[in-house]
Amino acid sequence: MALFRKAADDRSGKPGVFTRLGERLAATRRALGANVGGLLRRKRILDAALLEDLETALITADLGADTTSTVMAEITRRVSRKELGDTEAVYAALRAILYEIVKPCEQPWPITHRPEIVLMIGVNGAGKTTTIGKLAVRLRAEGRSVLLAAGDTFRAAAIEQLGEWA
Repeated sequence: MALFRKAADDRSGKPGVFTRLGERLAATRRALGANVGGLLRRKRILDAALLEDLETALITADLGADTTSTVMAEITRRVSRKELGDTEAVYAALRAILYEIVKPCEQPWPITHRPEIVLMIGVNGAGKTTTIGKLAVRLRAEGRSVLLAAGDTFRAAAIEQLGEWA
């Protein structure tokens, strides 16, 4: 993929689709790591303004409205009960809450059929392509053979994005 990315960049002198995609994905990762982490690693007073800034940072990092609402309700509850005394405690609580949200989804995936066929469906922007790529990498790391097919061919660069993630 790196060779293809370089070739695409060199033809017109403009960044290619993979370069642009990588930059956008890196921006989302930075938003969660830098904005949320940076916000809570600075020594600030735990007040309504901090909680509002945290909520904005979570939404900006594409955590989703429902998840952000759930997380913020729990953080606000703990702050109001004085369970969290500083921003480091809020950061630790945030990590724990997010882990508890995704933990029930953690389960072994017994592959019982050869070939195993997986169909991913969901609304636009939900992270299907990203998840497919991560699953492909994980399955390959386990020594399995993976074949991917893009079904969302009407979306610009759907096939290229799937290939980049995988």
